[in-house]
Amino acid sequence: MIYSYLVRAFVKYYSAQEKKNQLKQLGLRIRGILQKKIFKAKDYPKGDDIALASLEPLLEKSLRSASRSPDKDISSLAQASIFWLLKIIQSRNFDKSELERVVELFKHTLVDYFESKKCRLKSGFLKEVIRRHPWIGHDLFGFLLEKCGAAKSEFRRIEALEIVDCVMKSWTPSTKGEDASSKSSSKLLKKHLSTLCDLIQVLLSRLPEKQSRRAEARRFCTRALTTVSVLNLKKPFLKALKPETLSLCESHLENAFLRFKTTQ
Repeated sequence: MIYSYLVRAFVKYYSAQEKKNQLKQLGLRIRGILQKKIFKAKDYPKGDDIALASLEPLLEKSLRSASRSPDKDISSLAQASIFWLLKIIQSRNFDKSELERVVELFKHTLVDYFESKKCRLKSGFLKEVIRRHPWIGHDLFGFLLEKCGAAKSEFRRIEALEIVDCVMKSWTPSTKGEDASSKSSSKLLKKHLSTLCDLIQVLLSRLPEKQSRRAEARRFCTRALTTVSVLNLKKPFLKALKPETLSLCESHLENAFLRFKTTQ
């Protein structure tokens, strides 16, 4: 409740047009209280009396502000709010079915990120969300692959590869193993192998003219091969490759793809 009032007060006073300097200073003081006393505090709401239904609207508003606010300070506060709210949600150990609305909110945010020029989110923020809360990336992995492949903007497609790569890194253990986690990761990636192959085909058949973007597209494809190999999915991956995609991999990934095919 305190958080909600303080956020509304910050936006109101920070954005005020009349007596702007005085009110803006008040807004900055409120932001300082939010950051020091709430976002960075060791204690945060953990009790069962906080319903998920109460947290979801706050998360939705924060995502909207982070995505659309033209003011960097308001956007920054919204991003800090998102991380704080997700920390509360994750601490509650909700069932996957209970978190469907949370995942859906991030899905809508990603649609905005890919399709709207008005979206002000950066890939770094979305990567950090997935790094801290991998379950969000896992549930949206197939959707991310499809949106990357169909992205209207070359810049957005290449930038978004970092987000997809962040999901795949959460599946790659430091050493190969057959524990429950790696089996679960392997099962999830296997479900989306066909879409991953489609994305690789799009990337290699439409390599950007700009050298740095071309290099990033190739690096992503090579990292994808590494993830597939670590999770023991090489055979189904090669089976899912279309002849055209196979030819593109051989042409553009050269030694990296040759090592992938020949190593056990």
